[in-house]
Amino acid sequence: MAMNKFFLNISNHPWGQWSQEQQNAARAIAPVIVDIPFPAVPPEADTREIEIMADQLVADLRAGKLKLPGDSWRYARDAMVQGEHSLTAVLVRRLQDIGITPYVATTQRQVEIDAEGRKTSVFRFVRFRPYPLLTMGP
Repeated sequence: MAMNKFFLNISNHPWGQWSQEQQNAARAIAPVIVDIPFPAVPPEADTREIEIMADQLVADLRAGKLKLPGDSWRYARDAMVQGEHSLTAVLVRRLQDIGITPYVATTQRQVEIDAEGRKTSVFRFVRFRPYPLLTMGP
């Protein structure tokens, strides 16, 4: 029996709260969306600690330690990765290394200012954009 492809949502934005447009765009990439909470990154963490966090998340993913249906990570070829910037950068590289294409959700910001000068920003999903290939330096 063929297994569905999975789209991993590595963020703190559960896919059930996404707009219908964003859900549809993810399902066009892979039919099943699976949430993986983005780890909290201590502001004191140094680069090595960030690398360890990324390595641990990928190791947990591959070892089946995350709450994913069955062995779905094996069928994950795509993932949205959005969170703290330094961990996102390292995690994107690690996912690329194991054959998973990481994406960022692009949005258009709409700003409204009320009569009292309060600004409200609303972000409208536009599309998923693959991260560029990140490679190690010389």
